[in-house]
Amino acid sequence: MTRKKVLAVAYPVLFLVLAASPLVAHWEEQSTQVAEGRLLAVDPDSRTLTVATNDGEMTFRYSGATEISGADVGVEGLSGSEGTHVRVHFRSDDLMAEKIEVIG
Repeated sequence: MTRKKVLAVAYPVLFLVLAASPLVAHWEEQSTQVAEGRLLAVDPDSRTLTVATNDGEMTFRYSGATEISGADVGVEGLSGSEGTHVRVHFRSDDLMAEKIEVIG
């Protein structure tokens, strides 16, 4: 293979690898984690909920896109349900709750 052919193949491949690196890093930053514990508080004004886990208290943000399962109410409806066992699926980079499971 001539040098021109090698470079003609190598440069586009190198470009694709370098271009994809930030996308992979961004995807890894937004990996989903799970926390489980007892619901301590829901603050509809700041759109946050606080959960007591085995590792301590964690405060998560939520939005209208946050999915709720195991309850017939939205996140704000969980206010007054302190002590309820919940499982929160959240993005690790910004603690945004993607799904809240009400376990009981």
